[in-house]
Amino acid sequence: MSHAQAEVNRSKDLLLELKQVANQRLNGLQAELDALQQRVDEQAKIVAHIGEARNAYVRDAQQWENAGAPDPEGGRMPTREWMVQTEKAGARSVRVALPWRRPSDPRYPKRTRRVVHDRDSSESDEAPLSARPRMRKAPVAAAAAAAAGPSRDEQADVVEMGQRTWAQRDAALRKQAIPLDSCVDEVFRKFGLEPAAPTPTDALFGSDKNKFQPINLTFDHTKRTTFDGGANVRARVRFRMEGKYAVAWLDDLHNLGYHLRGKGDMQGAWELPGGAPYATTTSMHEHIGGVKIWRVEDDAFRIKFYGLRSRLPGFLGGEPGVYAVYAEVPLAHATKWDPKAWKLLGPERHHATFKAHVKNLFPMIMAMLLNTSAGLPGMTAEDERVRAWWAKGPAVAVYKE
Repeated sequence: MSHAQAEVNRSKDLLLELKQVANQRLNGLQAELDALQQRVDEQAKIVAHIGEARNAYVRDAQQWENAGAPDPEGGRMPTREWMVQTEKAGARSVRVALPWRRPSDPRYPKRTRRVVHDRDSSESDEAPLSARPRMRKAPVAAAAAAAAGPSRDEQADVVEMGQRTWAQRDAALRKQAIPLDSCVDEVFRKFGLEPAAPTPTDALFGSDKNKFQPINLTFDHTKRTTFDGGANVRARVRFRMEGKYAVAWLDDLHNLGYHLRGKGDMQGAWELPGGAPYATTTSMHEHIGGVKIWRVEDDAFRIKFYGLRSRLPGFLGGEPGVYAVYAEVPLAHATKWDPKAWKLLGPERHHATFKAHVKNLFPMIMAMLLNTSAGLPGMTAEDERVRAWWAKGPAVAVYKE
């Protein structure tokens, strides 16, 4: 290697290092923004939950007013203590009047109302308390309480509510569930939607091996699908079987810069904001030339990123390397970004290199690919069959009584 070539290589490495330093700062700012957005989302849920509780109270009050606003039974105002969460780490106690309640009516036992948004429970997103099952005292306990007379808590019309969440109840039922994945698959087979064997990918020169389309500047790109309104995110889509898995292939990518707002520095590829290694090498690469999206077990998708595609057709060209970092997401969350559902896997230090692409591109891509009612350019009958299998609904379970 000549001295001049060595100096050029050194300059390339220095510029790449500076780019990675700037990208680390960008990732730090993005992480701060994500954390702030999460706090905003949590506070919005708290506000919405308080609104639901107030709306339920207003509906009950309206019914009482429509009945002529009668005085409470016995001339004593029944009340209930509500512990209302107003922020993530703060709550206020408030006592509300319930003149329409009958303290002597066993159908309406007294309790403390906790208006709290709990991320681990779906209870806060369910119906208001007036529409949910109420705790009942055991007959013996009720008789003993009646014999003892009203306690101080009863005079205040307060009693503790149960602590079992809807999430816990759902988890217990799932343990008794009978999976019916095979029934879903059988329906697809009856309609002839299950491909029997791996299918070719239109490789050139007669080869039937599955291959990414080579980079060729003479292609007219008429088979590309446009995923966004600005036509920045475009790719040819095919669906193929690889073993028992249905796989979506994306290649012939439209030139896209790392900032995701226009063209990058490489034809037919998506530019990354930094370098990342392939799964089998330690050298760094900065472009995505193709993508494969597997439909895997447990109603989930696995997304793998590939490097630059070959410029040679058919058996003459090698397959691109696959990056060590990949993503997974459940079917239920595939069309909307949720940092708790979308997972980046592989070497953690390189997750930031792919995060912006996964967050900003793939929910949009998945939404279009899963919408089987909309056709895609260049799709064959075999593509459509595999796509139906790839995009099928979640497995069904029946809960035993």
